[in-house]
Amino acid sequence: MSLSVAPNSMVTGSFSVVGKDFTIASTPITGATYGTETTTAPFDSFTGSITEGGSSIAVVTAIELSLDNGMESMYVVGSDSTLQPSIGKSSVSGSITAYFENSTLIDKFINETSSSLTFVLTDLAGNSYTFNLPNVKYNSGNPEVGGAGAVTVSLDFVALYNSSDASQIKITRADA
Repeated sequence: MSLSVAPNSMVTGSFSVVGKDFTIASTPITGATYGTETTTAPFDSFTGSITEGGSSIAVVTAIELSLDNGMESMYVVGSDSTLQPSIGKSSVSGSITAYFENSTLIDKFINETSSSLTFVLTDLAGNSYTFNLPNVKYNSGNPEVGGAGAVTVSLDFVALYNSSDASQIKITRADA
């Protein structure tokens, strides 16, 4: 999964699927019920919130998030379908870009200080997704000065395992 949150825009993302086989069905699955199509607005960068290290941080200009669950197709010679997909280790990484107001974020990179990152995406109806990365380490930090105007800093991060949540990331959905 990849997710991109940028100012003045809609949140974008993509998911990939790993499967063994597929068939195209012309009838619904027996016993399945399907809800009506939703008409809610997409998520945007105008609503929601973000905290870094437990404190509100309103200077972030972009968030990129990537979740790789470590699964891969295992194709073999003589078959048009894969064996059962391999199961590997998941990894969560990404980056944030923020206006450079002080050295707090850069210091976390330099000192290899663990932090946390939580951001909430909310639609116009009040439905939300909370992305909680309780144990992140920044593995780069580079202020970008390109002439007159605001200075930003880009920080790549990796989310590490958190024993309290037994994961690197916790995603919570809340309906309005």
